[in-house]
Amino acid sequence: MAESFTTQLIQRFQIEQKKNDHSGVYALSQKLLAYHSNRIEGGMLTEKQTASLFDTGTLTSEDALIRAKDVEEMTGHFLMFNEMLKTYAEPLSHELIKRYHYKLKSGVFEDIANGYPIREYKNRRNIVSDITTALPEEVHARMTALLDEYNAADKHDLHGLAKFHADYEAIHPFPDGNGRTGRLILFKECLKNDIDPFVVNDSRKAEYYHALNTAQTKQDYRLPRGADRIPPAGRRLSAAGRKIANANAATTRLLPPNIGSPNRCRKHTKTTQNVGELRLFSSRCDANTSHSTAPTPKAMRSNRTGRTKMC
Repeated sequence: MAESFTTQLIQRFQIEQKKNDHSGVYALSQKLLAYHSNRIEGGMLTEKQTASLFDTGTLTSEDALIRAKDVEEMTGHFLMFNEMLKTYAEPLSHELIKRYHYKLKSGVFEDIANGYPIREYKNRRNIVSDITTALPEEVHARMTALLDEYNAADKHDLHGLAKFHADYEAIHPFPDGNGRTGRLILFKECLKNDIDPFVVNDSRKAEYYHALNTAQTKQDYRLPRGADRIPPAGRRLSAAGRKIANANAATTRLLPPNIGSPNRCRKHTKTTQNVGELRLFSSRCDANTSHSTAPTPKAMRSNRTGRTKMC
């Protein structure tokens, strides 16, 4: 039986990370997830600066001031992604989520100076829009209930992942870094559950926040107006699943295109016989959808042709 795309993707991540290969899908995913997730939270580094920081450890000023915190959180995100690759198959737990938070935040001077707990749940109340987040003394119990409910299922679809994400963000267990740890958990759980992973795109931040708010305040998971235009493959999700897919998957997805003969990669690797290359794809529907591809953003391109090769 042929290996799934997600299985092959994990293998490529592991191979390229071990070789410190910055020209493939591992580096591309690192840059994309770190750039968009930090940008959603107000980070000011550009795509070009993100790529430079990951590839060379240096930054271009582009005639603008660079905040130390942006650099610290970007490098922390790179470390958090690596930790996720080591632990993607593990069940979600208090300790694992706190470990991700530690990787993200342990090098951020401003947070340490302000007394924010690192690798521990919040010790002060935080306010997010009109959402009533958990009080510090409530966090452990509410996280336990959320994790127990989620882990009771043997396998999850996109609907289950997205519902967990909405509930996790409503609890807001940490003083800062909740969105970034939450979106990394989505990526991790996609890998674990054989769902094509995705990156929430900053260009659709408003839509993402609005749908999360609707789910959290009204427990409303109905499709938004216009969602009937989702392609047929996307309609395999329940109505609730499609709404949450739009809540979380205003995304850039990683999907394998149909590009012909598997022999293209055989001379390069033994693990990608069915996948020739990986491109970026913007989608509103579920992870099983297959469509044409869109070009990679220029700053994230990893070779001269603008294509990120799986091989």
